[in-house]
Amino acid sequence: MEKEKVREVLTKLRTDGYVGVSIGFEGSGDSGDLREICIFDSDSFDINDEYTWEADEKNYGDDFLEPLRDLANKVLSQSNYDWYNNDGGYGSVNIDLKTGEIKAHFQIRYTETNYYCDNFEAKQFTR
Repeated sequence: MEKEKVREVLTKLRTDGYVGVSIGFEGSGDSGDLREICIFDSDSFDINDEYTWEADEKNYGDDFLEPLRDLANKVLSQSNYDWYNNDGGYGSVNIDLKTGEIKAHFQIRYTETNYYCDNFEAKQFTR
């Protein structure tokens, strides 16, 4: 990830009047993917929303947005949450273009297993 390219994209979005970006992610079975990149042009964006997809999607093109994917991957790789193995998880990386704050929201799936052990005597089944 080149910091200068990320800075350029964030600055261009802010200059164009946008207030926030939300990058969705989803994972399970030992892999994970980034999902939609939503760009918010209104005050309906809240960095504390954990999964906001009611945004106005603006198409800047994949090449332009690629630095944001790189940024999201970097943020996710530095987290302490395993959102891509086993049952996986999902969430979003939110960027407040006004303050520069980044917040990652995680929903981690897991399967619960309960262990039970009963004792029996063989004579119960053999006599």
